[in-house]
Amino acid sequence: MAEVHGRLVVAKTDEVYLTVSAEDSIRKELSEFFKFKVPGAEFIPAVRKRFWDGYIRLFNLNTNKIYLGLYDYLEEFCEERNYSIEGYEKDTDIFTIERFEEIVKDIPLELRDYQKEAVAFAAHNQKCILVSPTASGKSLMIYSLIRYNFLKKNKKALVIVPTTSLVEQMTKDFQDYGFRGDIAKIYGGDKGSDAPIVVTTWQSMMRMPKDFGNQFGMVIGDEAHLFAAKSLTKIMESLTDVKYKIGTTGTLQETKTHKLQLEGMFGPAHFVTTSKELMDEGTLANLKIKCLVLAYSDNERKLVSKMSYQEEMDWIVRNETRNKFINNLVKDMNGNTLVLFQFVEKHGRPLYEQIEKLKRKTFFVFGGTDAIDREKVREIVEKEKDAIIDIKLHLKVILGFVVGFISAPMGIGGAIMNVPILKFFGYSINKAIGSAAAIGFLIALFGALGFLVTGSYLKTNLPLSIGFLNIPAFLIFIPITTFMARIGARTVHKIDKNKISKLLGIFLLIVAIKFFYEYTKL
Repeated sequence: MAEVHGRLVVAKTDEVYLTVSAEDSIRKELSEFFKFKVPGAEFIPAVRKRFWDGYIRLFNLNTNKIYLGLYDYLEEFCEERNYSIEGYEKDTDIFTIERFEEIVKDIPLELRDYQKEAVAFAAHNQKCILVSPTASGKSLMIYSLIRYNFLKKNKKALVIVPTTSLVEQMTKDFQDYGFRGDIAKIYGGDKGSDAPIVVTTWQSMMRMPKDFGNQFGMVIGDEAHLFAAKSLTKIMESLTDVKYKIGTTGTLQETKTHKLQLEGMFGPAHFVTTSKELMDEGTLANLKIKCLVLAYSDNERKLVSKMSYQEEMDWIVRNETRNKFINNLVKDMNGNTLVLFQFVEKHGRPLYEQIEKLKRKTFFVFGGTDAIDREKVREIVEKEKDAIIDIKLHLKVILGFVVGFISAPMGIGGAIMNVPILKFFGYSINKAIGSAAAIGFLIALFGALGFLVTGSYLKTNLPLSIGFLNIPAFLIFIPITTFMARIGARTVHKIDKNKISKLLGIFLLIVAIKFFYEYTKL
């Protein structure tokens, strides 16, 4: 048996940190062991001005704290130096086949072997990063883990994603997998929900109170490789009471600094599968990548060599010859074609305007694209070849005028007509009803102005009225309808979408029959 040269006593502080007790010399060794220089640190202004040395230290000498997820590395540190380590045992769950079958019994899709193994690893370890490429079914693995959270009778589950479009996509995926309960989508100005599943963006999480995340039994961070950013680190460090923390990502940077930062916050990395394995089994298309290197003249190369990085980027994206080449390349492509760009206004929009002139219809998707429109594009591209629904603005405007023109004289507030039209444009039934309530206010406002002006012009002189507008009715019903519209919009988001669609269909049918009956009596 090897001689023990030192001793570390490790205690769990909370679900984020461990506290390490050891001699000063060992503590300094730990600080050096978990010290990493940031790649490209020499170019960072703070380093150049000597405000910072460019190193990240994952063990804090002042507090003696280290991320809980780095415990395996603490053991590695002690093993290399013949140090003993005691005082802490990792929390794990016993994960059996019977338990797994209970999780997936209601899911309409059968999980692949690597997905089952990944879910079992995450459930057993409680904290980890699942590294799995695009098309490997990460959302199905996430949903299975949420089902496990419910089985454990933990608190609610929180899923954090980078964009609002992914909030919509993740929610839809969960519903496709069979979840019939309430799913809260938090982005924008929303502050919280009592739903068992909450899907939100990082930006929204940053605006939440510090303890917001601790109400959840499981927190899942999608695209976890981005959590190394300082702002996102704050989110993870606030989850002091959350036992189950699972990150999912398709990529993990090779730098040890990046990997250890993420493993510290989430737990050990587990490589689920690879793109090559998915290609070999036919799950993923076997891609052939061909790089085209464009030739520039000597004068152009000399010109660019004197530019700064930003000037060079501006020159490249505005190069007319280069953009024409991209346009011609797209023109000759068959099937759905994806053109990626970095700069929206400088490059993306000019390319779009150029490519749009071709006979093929084109979508322009960027950060400012509405989540509903983005989801519509995704669904169409996934299901069909060369089939694109291009919803033009002028169609929306025309339908808006038609709805307003018909709704005001009929006195139906616009909701009866607006909901089906919004559904046609890709809105979910919940959002269509909520939006129709807001649109109804505008219809009612301009309708009221029309009745006021028309009645005044005709000099109706009705009691307690201005024109055709009855003042007591106006004062009574405006606050009541405004208050109830908000309650109705909130309520509709808590009801199953399928039930709402059926109930609305029945209601519209009854209204149509009534109007037809009244018409026949004339």
